[in-house]
Order: sequence, then C-alpha cells, then structure tokens
Amino acid sequence: MKKSNYFKWLLAITAMLQFNFAFAQSTNCETTVTPSVTIVSDQKGVCLGDAISFYAISTNGGWAPLYQWFINGVEIGPFYSTEILIISNIKNGDEVYVVLKSSEPCAPFTPVASNRIKVNVYDGISAGYIGTDTTICNNVIPNPIKEVSPPNYNSGLVYSWQMSEEGQTWTRIAAATGKTLTFNAPLASTTYFRREVISNEKPIPCNIATSNSVKIEVIDGPECQPTFTNDQTIDATKTVLGIYNIQGMEVDKNHKGLVLYKYTDGSISKIFQE
Repeated sequence: MKKSNYFKWLLAITAMLQFNFAFAQSTNCETTVTPSVTIVSDQKGVCLGDAISFYAISTNGGWAPLYQWFINGVEIGPFYSTEILIISNIKNGDEVYVVLKSSEPCAPFTPVASNRIKVNVYDGISAGYIGTDTTICNNVIPNPIKEVSPPNYNSGLVYSWQMSEEGQTWTRIAAATGKTLTFNAPLASTTYFRREVISNEKPIPCNIATSNSVKIEVIDGPECQPTFTNDQTIDATKTVLGIYNIQGMEVDKNHKGLVLYKYTDGSISKIFQE
C-alpha cells in the first residue's frame, strides 16, 4: 500500500472510531450495535398473476424498526412498520430487497439494506372450459361433458375428472382420463363435475389447473313422463319459473329429449327436443 493511501485509510478508521465513541457517550451506550436485515420468500418461484410474500428478519432493529421495500431499486412506498411484503403483479427477473431503519439507540449505522432476491415467474396453464349446467330425469344416462374451449397449453397434458355432491368437496373419478367425460350409467342424484389438467412440461406449482364446474341436476316427477304426442303450447300469459332441457329422455324414435317450461303456478308445458 502506498504511504499516502495508508494514511488516508488510517484517518478514515480513526474518524469512524471517534464517531462511535462519541455516539456511545451521547447515548450512554458502552458499545454500539450494528443493525442488519435479511429477507426470505415463501416461494422459490411463482405462477404468473399469483401472489408472492417476502419477510424481513432484522437484528438490532430496536423496539420500533421501520422498513422500506424496493423492486429493481425503486421504492414501492415510504418506511413502514410492517416487515411483510405481499405482491401479485411481480414480473420475471424482478429483484426485491428491503432497507431497515433501526430504532435501537446504540445503532448509529442506519439505514441498512438487506440481501436481494430475484424472482422467477412462470407461465401457468389453464384447464380450458367445459360444458354448461343441465338437467336430466332420474335413471337417465347423461350426455358426455365435452370441451368447449381448450387449455392454453397443448403439449404433455394429462387429464382427470372429479365429482362432487355439493360442489365443494371433490373426489377423483377412476379411469376418467380423457378430454371428454363419458357416462356409462345413470345418475341417481344431482352431481357436479370438473376437469383437472396437469402439464408434465411446466414447473410446480404452475403445472396444474382446474376447469369450471358443470352441474347435472337430476329430477324425478311427472314432468319426466312422456305422456303426450305433440308439442304443447307455451302459455305466454303465465310467469315462467324456469326452462329445463331434459337430456336423454326418449319421447319417441324421432325425439330424444324434452324442453320443460315451468310456471310459477306449478303448471308445465312440454316441448319436444329434436
């Protein structure tokens, strides 16, 4: 080291020690403490549009530490008391860090910056859109539930289907692994169905998606009995309570279903379904 550089270094060290001593004397501190902060994330990677959380862990932050969060060197707000950052519009490659302002009276070296975390954001998949709600009579085999719109990714996909009695708790259907769900037996009660799509080429957790649910309502009553031979007139003077497409109801060899018009007074009009 050159003699001139050595003396500059010595003067800097001396000034820092004098400052520490003076600071400790003014705050009645025997020794100073150095604050530090580290951030961690709840995920290594995140799917596009999903939220990711960051947590600041401070040392010598005092009784009321303050935190200011940064993304790519740009602050996203002033100093706050919260040590948690939750963000859902993060972009791939964004770099996150936090700056700590300690309230510790014996900590002169503030604010201090944390480590930096670079975020990986992955494109997820969609499950596409499947059929619409429908109504069938008891002991009728439903029509297949078909794909209306495909997933946004079409390579390396694995399909499975799930069913639920109330649309909340789901059970996987054995051997149902195609794009379309085909029924081999009648439904005994109203049931919900949905499709799950898994990609073998996307990273976890962005490799799985669930479609909309389809409700197949099962009814059993006089409306399910084909006791007429011609279309009935729709009564325009009455208030319609609901219109039901009854799948799979064999009225005769030319008509494979019914359209029911239910009125608020309890009466029904039956129309052939071609």
